[in-house]
Amino acid sequence: MEDKIPVRSVMGLVANSVIDSRHSLMQQINGGEQRDLDRELGYPKDIKIEDYKQQFSRGGIGSRVVKIEPDESWIVTPSIAENQEDTNTEFEEVWFEFEEKFQPFYYLHRGDILSGIGRFGILLIGIDDGKKLRQPVKGLDEMGEAENNDFNVTYLRVFDESVVSVSQVEERQESPRYGLPVMYEIDFSDSNNKDDTKKVSVHWHRIIHIADNRMQSEVYGVPRMKPVYNRLLDIKKILGGSGEMFWRGAFPGYSFEANPELLLKGGEVDVDGLKEELFKFSEGLQRYIALSGVSAKSLTPQTADPTKHMDAQLKAVALTLGIPHRILMGSEEAKVAGEADDKHWRGRMRRRENIYITPKIIRPFINRLIAFGSLPKPEKYKVEWPPLREMTEKEVSELAMQKAEALRKYVDANAEFVIPKSLFLKFIMQLPEPQLRAIEKATQGLTRPDDEDVELVEEIE
Repeated sequence: MEDKIPVRSVMGLVANSVIDSRHSLMQQINGGEQRDLDRELGYPKDIKIEDYKQQFSRGGIGSRVVKIEPDESWIVTPSIAENQEDTNTEFEEVWFEFEEKFQPFYYLHRGDILSGIGRFGILLIGIDDGKKLRQPVKGLDEMGEAENNDFNVTYLRVFDESVVSVSQVEERQESPRYGLPVMYEIDFSDSNNKDDTKKVSVHWHRIIHIADNRMQSEVYGVPRMKPVYNRLLDIKKILGGSGEMFWRGAFPGYSFEANPELLLKGGEVDVDGLKEELFKFSEGLQRYIALSGVSAKSLTPQTADPTKHMDAQLKAVALTLGIPHRILMGSEEAKVAGEADDKHWRGRMRRRENIYITPKIIRPFINRLIAFGSLPKPEKYKVEWPPLREMTEKEVSELAMQKAEALRKYVDANAEFVIPKSLFLKFIMQLPEPQLRAIEKATQGLTRPDDEDVELVEEIE
């Protein structure tokens, strides 16, 4: 008895052979090469810093992508304090004077923006130590700390990667700065003329290195535009093509048809006169075209609404970057953003302040000023950020009602035996220190001060 091959198997073999033959045909047509979608769509394989700078300077959406997180993070400025006492310390007094004179948060904000164009940016701190920029600062150790310096800051400057390069890194494996920059090369020229360069070597003691979105490297981050660079090119095509389409469509095309009888009789079309009439009509105030032996027909312009295509690209950008679409679109659109989107975005910006801006930008900057002797060395200092936006009257009222209800339930339940009052107010109600001190002072005559509670708060902190 002969074995029978199932019909489905035969169908599968036939289908596979068809696919294989098509694949072989396409390989022969393409010379054996696989289809390169990036090349066909005009997407570059390697993106240079000049490309990012061009998108940032003239791309519009590229600038928004780079600026949105720094602008939203720095919409408020933090306070720098040594302690929570009512009187200012020496450190705080000197910092206030420095802040008034140099506006450091203005430069730190700019540095945050510029660092996102490419892989990194820098803040250069000029001091009056009498040395060249390429020389290390006296007394600073490998961690950038020093004692007994007394240098004054003379200027602050910020630069992006297009004018800065790391020319030397630490090669000693036993050093805590192994693999980190030792020397930078900065082009100080402000001119666009590439021949007009003024490159200077600068030691890392004088520089605050700023790099967002660091992954494997501790020196270079991922440029903010890189994940959406192809989308930015698509947006440029849509906007540019749309503008060209409407520019051409605003003046409809015309076809000029000569009278066949005129041509049969040996007549000729006055081409020069036709051009002159068309020029007067299109460029001047003449609203008619005088023709002899020729008829003109208006061509219907072909235009399309780019809104849907543009919106699809912007949504892809927002999705890739994790930014709510209406917030990406700007402040006017963000006003109607959903409560969930708004809360998530503010939480993300608060996280960025706490795990990036404070430890990677602000503290290195202040610590370097302390090492220079520009700021007195404090026992410790805090960087505190205010709320990202002011609460509305409705939100203030709702929050007050919620806290009052929580406090009522705490008192009614006699929960003080489980959670002491000072701990409840600080960690459950999350009242700031000034409010806690005011409450403690106001209730001193009404309740017994609980020293054990105060000691427990300090121990937890």
